[in-house]
This record gives sequence, C-alpha cells and structure tokens, in this order.
Amino acid sequence: MAAPSEFLPGSPLGNLDDMREGTLYHQLTSSGVAITVQREGSLFKWRTLRYADEDGYGEGSREQFKAWLRKR
Repeated sequence: MAAPSEFLPGSPLGNLDDMREGTLYHQLTSSGVAITVQREGSLFKWRTLRYADEDGYGEGSREQFKAWLRKR
C-alpha cells in the first residue's frame, strides 16, 4: 500500500463502469505497483508509475486493460 506521503495522481479507480471520460484514475495493484488509467470513449490508456518495464504502458479496449491489470 502507498505510504500516506506518497503522491498518487487522479482519483481512486473504482468500478470501470463508473469511470468518467477524460478523468485520470489511480490504483495500487495486489503487488503494490501504482498504475494510472484514463478513458477516452471506448479507448483506455494506462501506465505504471515508478517502474519501467517494456509492458509498463499501453492503450486499448476495456478487456485489454483488464488483462494488462491482471498481470500486475
């Protein structure tokens, strides 16, 4: 879990159905990696924070985002 002093941009990510278009959201994954996601229409854009890896960001459908998130 993030330390109280750690900055996490955007609002906490809740239910994907409740995401507002253009709003930035964050979430800590079960492995403790902070991620952000934003929705533009049916396109989701995501990235990890503080960790660089070849699969640390991307964009695609809701199902692609969910699959990427499961790997975190």
